[in-house]
Amino acid sequence: MADWNWEELDTSIGGAEKIPEWVQRLLSQDAKIRENALQTLLCYVANQGSLYTAAAGVVDVLLDYLGSVGRLPAEAWHLMNYIFGAVSCDATVVVEGRTVSLDGYVKARITSLLPLVDEVVADVTIEELDGLTWVLMRLAERSFAVIEILEKHLSSAMGERRASLVQAVADARDAWEEGNQFLGDV
Repeated sequence: MADWNWEELDTSIGGAEKIPEWVQRLLSQDAKIRENALQTLLCYVANQGSLYTAAAGVVDVLLDYLGSVGRLPAEAWHLMNYIFGAVSCDATVVVEGRTVSLDGYVKARITSLLPLVDEVVADVTIEELDGLTWVLMRLAERSFAVIEILEKHLSSAMGERRASLVQAVADARDAWEEGNQFLGDV
């Protein structure tokens, strides 16, 4: 994970100095605080489909939290989904002394969470699974591993979790097929 200087990153309204506070609110135990933080962060880092450089730091903080705690609230998964789907106007960030594409960086970082998802998916709540599923559908367009992970966990799931995973597997297969429909034509 990169060490971010938040004062050098931008948001839709300017500087990103307050973004770490909003990310901490996104990880709160209080659902109302999390929802407010989600709406605020969406406006700041992925506003109406436009990606701002602070999104890179947000993704790293969330992935670090996931790695250390083993779960993310549904709102954090939703934010990562919006970040993954947003685009910048050729924005760049400096990571370990190298200038890289903002879009490429956040997509690569979110994609890199697949092995971690495999470890945590069995323990997430239904609400967290719903948020995680949105991110996984984005990733399924690029990686068949999403389907394999979901099917693995489907085999031992019961009740509402099983129903959610059955739907997620079907959606992931659709996303995979849609994302790879032209590969045979190349």
